[in-house]
Amino acid sequence: MRAITVPGTEGYAEDAAWLIPRYESVSFVDKYRAVSHLIPAAPSTILDIGAGTGVDSSWLAELGHDVVAIEPVTAFRDAGIKLHPSRRIEWIDDSLPGLVKIAQREKEFDAVLISAVWGHLAPDEM
Repeated sequence: MRAITVPGTEGYAEDAAWLIPRYESVSFVDKYRAVSHLIPAAPSTILDIGAGTGVDSSWLAELGHDVVAIEPVTAFRDAGIKLHPSRRIEWIDDSLPGLVKIAQREKEFDAVLISAVWGHLAPDEM
């Protein structure tokens, strides 16, 4: 059975072998230094849209947050589950613009992290 490719993610599965270590090489602190003051201090429920390999989700979980990691690319999701095992991270195969699976849950989040994702949407999807 062939995996369905979400529009905007073309090529990521094929390039996963070299992208995964690259994603893992940049720490959350370095990536978000300028906005780190916006990360909730108290344990919160955070939605990480486009979680990639989960390096950001893992850092948030280590701070005590519960994270729902949304990632449509199976290779990245599988790598994240393996590289960052945590009972505080729930992985979901979902994607923008609809976030259909997460929307069906009607769950509220204290914060939403979305990084390097907007460029994958067509103008009419924003």
